[in-house]
Amino acid sequence: LHPYEEECEQFHKEKAEKPIFYQSNVGSESETILLVGETVNKAILDSGASQSVCGSDWYQCYKDSLDNDQRKEIEEFSSTTVFKFGVGKLQATRQAIIPVTICGKDIRLSIHVVDTDIPLLLSRNSMKTMGMNIDFPSDKVIIGETQFDLETTSSGHYALPLPPSNVKKKKKKKINRPI
Repeated sequence: LHPYEEECEQFHKEKAEKPIFYQSNVGSESETILLVGETVNKAILDSGASQSVCGSDWYQCYKDSLDNDQRKEIEEFSSTTVFKFGVGKLQATRQAIIPVTICGKDIRLSIHVVDTDIPLLLSRNSMKTMGMNIDFPSDKVIIGETQFDLETTSSGHYALPLPPSNVKKKKKKKINRPI
């Protein structure tokens, strides 16, 4: 290998060992912490995410915000799903189905949990299943005939509040399947 190629290879190896989960103009760790802090019990709308995913701290905070009956509605499973963030990859530690209220609708949301500090990233498929449209000029989400205001984080990401839901698991999964 040419010395330049060795340097490039080493650079990419070091980058792969420290994945980038959130990118901004500055890219500092403090901005990541700020984003996660701004999104406690909120979801970032991420049309690039194929599945909804969150960090273990976000997940624990959300669970802690639920009362005992709501916590009983959470279902957890093992997961082998691998997520790519920037140049890094992480395998989910588990998958969960959580009760949430999104735009006034009580639903059961399927999420994956990774062992890193990221907020809940609401996937394109989840948004599509809910019939969600994003109206950029008005900073609103539209589901059916109803509009909901979006919050904008200091980094410019759209966030939706996720108040705990009163949704209950039903025996017939077809009626109340997770999104």
